[in-house]
Amino acid sequence: MKKVVAMLSALTLTLAMGVTAFAADENIALGKTPMVNITNVKTADGNGSYETTNALDGNTDTRWSLSQNDTKVSQEDGSYGVEIWFGVDLRARAEFNSVTIVWDTAGADHSEEGYTLQYCEEDPDTEGNWKDIDITDATYDEETKNSTSTGYIDTLHFDTVEARYVRIVLHKAAYKNNEYKAEPSIWEFEVYGTMLEEPEEPVSSAAPEVSSAADTSSENASSAAGTSSWEPSTVSRNTTPAGTSSASQADTDNSGVIIGIVLGVVAAVVVVAVIVVIVIKNKKKAA
Repeated sequence: MKKVVAMLSALTLTLAMGVTAFAADENIALGKTPMVNITNVKTADGNGSYETTNALDGNTDTRWSLSQNDTKVSQEDGSYGVEIWFGVDLRARAEFNSVTIVWDTAGADHSEEGYTLQYCEEDPDTEGNWKDIDITDATYDEETKNSTSTGYIDTLHFDTVEARYVRIVLHKAAYKNNEYKAEPSIWEFEVYGTMLEEPEEPVSSAAPEVSSAADTSSENASSAAGTSSWEPSTVSRNTTPAGTSSASQADTDNSGVIIGIVLGVVAAVVVVAVIVVIVIKNKKKAA
């Protein structure tokens, strides 16, 4: 009997480790609430809109992009003339140790000078609550995984962080085709880890109107002075992104659940098989 208990305990532990390892690979930023300090986005055109939610929709054919009039990039050194950052409110506490950024060509410089990754545990509109994340390992892929443009994929690894908010603060623009790109643009911002609490429901509201030139100038002046505050996006998330069918989106969202169920079924079958074998052996001994 002791052997049976030991075997069952070992199987349970193995299953728990496997499920935990899988959960840690999930993109917990998918469909969560984007955060920006400059709300003006590039004007919609034939390629679609450029809202903040595009960078968190799991679709690498939609992107967030700022208007180049708001960034004031210096063509001398590539520095932005205003403070610019993009982040995500995970809506609850989570632990994570990896971030992947799928940039458009107009991304950020791929170096320590290009941007800083930060996290915040609570009260994100208090600037002092944000802390830098020390990157332990990083890879930079020159060809992005979307079908409409070329860009870069940055995969950043670091010691596990426990927080609700994550962001990147941009410092220097990407340099391509003999110029610094003036429109920061991200196809996808992905955070890999595990939710520690049930995420809060998003607050729904109407889409914001495009700010006037006067509003933009005022906002940029505030950003340059370092006094910009946190402004969560108020654009409702499109649960079925452009170029993605409802079925395929559902498959993507439910893949983790399906794998978890499969692992549970496999473990249950193994446990039953072990018990049957032991019962048969005991009957033979009794006979």
